[in-house]
Amino acid sequence: MEQQGIIVFQGRINSRGQEKGVDVSLALDLIQATYEQRYETVVIVSQDSDFGPAVRLSKTIANSQGRTPTFCSAFPNERGKVSRRGIPGTTWFHIGKETYDACHDPGDYRPKRMA
Repeated sequence: MEQQGIIVFQGRINSRGQEKGVDVSLALDLIQATYEQRYETVVIVSQDSDFGPAVRLSKTIANSQGRTPTFCSAFPNERGKVSRRGIPGTTWFHIGKETYDACHDPGDYRPKRMA
Protein backbone atom coordinates (compact mmCIF):
# COMPACT_ATOMS: atom_id res chain seq x y z
CA MET A 1 0.00 0.00 0.00
CA GLU A 2 2.84 2.40 0.74
CA GLN A 3 4.04 2.02 -2.88
CA GLN A 4 0.64 3.41 -3.92
CA GLY A 5 1.09 6.50 -1.74
CA ILE A 6 -1.04 5.21 1.13
CA ILE A 7 0.43 5.90 4.54
CA VAL A 8 0.11 2.90 6.87
CA PHE A 9 0.33 3.26 10.64
CA GLN A 10 1.12 0.35 12.91
CA GLY A 11 0.66 1.66 16.41
CA ARG A 12 2.06 0.09 19.50
CA ILE A 13 0.33 -2.83 21.22
CA ASN A 14 -0.35 -2.53 24.95
CA SER A 15 -0.19 -5.38 27.47
CA ARG A 16 -3.87 -6.25 26.82
CA GLY A 17 -3.20 -6.69 23.10
CA GLN A 18 -4.89 -3.43 22.06
CA GLU A 19 -3.33 -1.28 19.36
CA LYS A 20 -2.64 2.24 20.61
CA GLY A 21 -1.72 5.51 18.92
CA VAL A 22 -3.03 4.79 15.44
CA ASP A 23 -6.02 7.12 15.63
CA VAL A 24 -3.87 10.03 16.81
CA SER A 25 -1.33 9.39 14.05
CA LEU A 26 -4.09 9.26 11.44
CA ALA A 27 -5.69 12.45 12.76
CA LEU A 28 -2.36 14.31 12.67
CA ASP A 29 -1.65 13.03 9.16
CA LEU A 30 -5.08 14.21 8.01
CA ILE A 31 -4.43 17.71 9.37
CA GLN A 32 -0.94 17.87 7.85
CA ALA A 33 -2.20 16.59 4.47
CA THR A 34 -4.95 19.21 4.59
CA TYR A 35 -2.47 21.98 5.32
CA GLU A 36 -0.25 20.76 2.45
CA GLN A 37 -3.30 20.50 0.10
CA ARG A 38 -2.46 16.88 -0.75
CA TYR A 39 -5.99 15.58 -1.38
CA GLU A 40 -9.45 16.35 -2.67
CA THR A 41 -11.24 13.40 -1.05
CA VAL A 42 -10.63 11.62 2.25
CA VAL A 43 -12.09 8.20 3.04
CA ILE A 44 -11.65 7.03 6.62
CA VAL A 45 -12.57 3.37 7.04
CA SER A 46 -13.87 3.70 10.56
CA GLN A 47 -16.83 4.71 12.68
CA ASP A 48 -14.66 6.12 15.46
CA SER A 49 -16.18 9.46 16.44
CA ASP A 50 -12.79 10.47 17.89
CA PHE A 51 -11.88 11.44 14.30
CA GLY A 52 -14.61 14.13 14.33
CA PRO A 53 -12.43 16.96 15.71
CA ALA A 54 -9.68 16.26 13.14
CA VAL A 55 -12.27 16.35 10.35
CA ARG A 56 -13.67 19.66 11.67
CA LEU A 57 -10.20 21.21 11.85
CA SER A 58 -9.32 19.91 8.40
CA LYS A 59 -12.48 21.46 6.99
CA THR A 60 -11.59 24.78 8.63
CA ILE A 61 -8.06 24.69 7.19
CA ALA A 62 -9.28 23.70 3.72
CA ASN A 63 -11.93 26.45 3.80
CA SER A 64 -9.26 29.04 4.66
CA GLN A 65 -7.39 27.81 1.57
CA GLY A 66 -10.48 28.25 -0.59
CA ARG A 67 -10.97 24.47 -0.93
CA THR A 68 -13.91 22.20 -0.19
CA PRO A 69 -12.62 18.63 -0.12
CA THR A 70 -14.96 15.69 0.44
CA PHE A 71 -14.79 13.76 3.72
CA CYS A 72 -16.29 10.25 3.94
CA SER A 73 -16.36 7.48 6.51
CA ALA A 74 -16.84 3.93 5.30
CA PHE A 75 -17.84 1.01 7.46
CA PRO A 76 -19.56 -2.37 7.16
CA ASN A 77 -23.32 -2.46 7.46
CA GLU A 78 -24.04 -5.64 9.36
CA ARG A 79 -27.38 -6.82 10.62
CA GLY A 80 -27.50 -6.60 14.39
CA LYS A 81 -24.62 -4.09 14.53
CA VAL A 82 -25.21 -1.58 17.31
CA SER A 83 -24.15 1.59 15.48
CA ARG A 84 -24.84 2.49 11.89
CA ARG A 85 -23.36 5.97 12.33
CA GLY A 86 -20.20 7.23 10.69
CA ILE A 87 -17.70 9.86 11.78
CA PRO A 88 -19.31 13.24 12.52
CA GLY A 89 -18.73 15.76 9.72
CA THR A 90 -18.31 13.10 7.03
CA THR A 91 -20.59 11.53 4.47
CA TRP A 92 -21.34 8.02 5.67
CA PHE A 93 -21.36 5.07 3.35
CA HIS A 94 -21.64 1.39 4.00
CA ILE A 95 -19.31 -1.13 2.49
CA GLY A 96 -19.90 -4.86 2.32
CA LYS A 97 -18.50 -6.95 5.13
CA GLU A 98 -16.57 -8.91 2.51
CA THR A 99 -14.80 -5.73 1.36
CA TYR A 100 -14.10 -4.68 4.93
CA ASP A 101 -12.80 -8.14 5.85
CA ALA A 102 -10.58 -8.19 2.74
CA CYS A 103 -8.77 -5.15 4.17
CA HIS A 104 -8.20 -6.80 7.54
CA ASP A 105 -4.58 -7.41 8.47
CA PRO A 106 -4.42 -10.61 10.55
CA GLY A 107 -0.81 -9.93 11.56
CA ASP A 108 0.09 -10.02 15.23
CA TYR A 109 2.52 -7.16 15.76
CA ARG A 110 2.97 -7.68 19.47
CA PRO A 111 6.56 -8.33 20.57
CA LYS A 112 7.30 -11.99 21.19
CA ARG A 113 7.30 -12.83 24.89
CA MET A 114 10.27 -14.63 26.34
CA ALA A 115 9.42 -17.88 28.15
